Amino acid sequence: MPDDTQRAPWRKLTVLAILLVTLAVIFNVAQSSAFMTAIAPRNRLWTDWVLAACWLVAGFWLVRHTEHLFSQFASRQKTADSRAWTIGRRSLAAVGYLFVAIVTLHLLHVQISSILVGGALTGVILGIAAQSTLSNLFAGLILLTVRPFSLGQKITIRSSYFSSTDYTGKVIDINWYYTTIEDGAQLRVVPNSAIITAVVTIHGGRETQVWHVSLPYHVAADDLLQAVSGHHSGAVEGSITDFGVDSYTLKLEVPSAFDPDIIRRVIANQLSAPS
Repeated sequence: MPDDTQRAPWRKLTVLAILLVTLAVIFNVAQSSAFMTAIAPRNRLWTDWVLAACWLVAGFWLVRHTEHLFSQFASRQKTADSRAWTIGRRSLAAVGYLFVAIVTLHLLHVQISSILVGGALTGVILGIAAQSTLSNLFAGLILLTVRPFSLGQKITIRSSYFSSTDYTGKVIDINWYYTTIEDGAQLRVVPNSAIITAVVTIHGGRETQVWHVSLPYHVAADDLLQAVSGHHSGAVEGSITDFGVDSYTLKLEVPSAFDPDIIRRVIANQLSAPS
């Protein structure tokens, strides 16, 4: 039976969250208590700062402890995606620190509404200026949490961002802003916002290699396909793609692990056979 440290820390996290909210209520009640209101106005500013400082230290300690607890649990998840746990930890910490900051401003009698109005206007301006950056960041968040594909997989991306051009390669990196795919000696860095709106084909484990073979007309395509299939457990696909003066072109599709030298030997035998 798993011990308490191996279970999800949701119970402890809930207790810490309740403790943080309860502590915020206590500090607010203490500030409006009869004892605090009886303090002389010239000393009230100092008491407010002391109260806010005490809350700031206690609140930050609780948030840090919660973040540390979450990180400890995430480090034990061997099969989980570490990036998804990192996103969860940072999001949890951001909410906690934001709550601590809001309560601190309230204890200092700072009008939060005026800050929110000014911040909203600034946010609109910055949002318009950084629209591309924010769209990539949110798209990266979706890719790291939903995980439609993972590192090491071979994918094909087809998006209107690239005039519907296909890009195929192996995924070697997924970060907050870009996804990098490797295509031979080339590296393609694709914005995450383009991948979210793209049609992504995830290739399976069995890939094929394509060969275009020029054959004289006395070599039948069906005979060649049957001869090549004899060296493979399954049927080999092929189709005629072009006709020339003395020869025609046969397109062969074989598994990636198929030895090309087998095709060469089969073609040599077909050419040496009497017509």
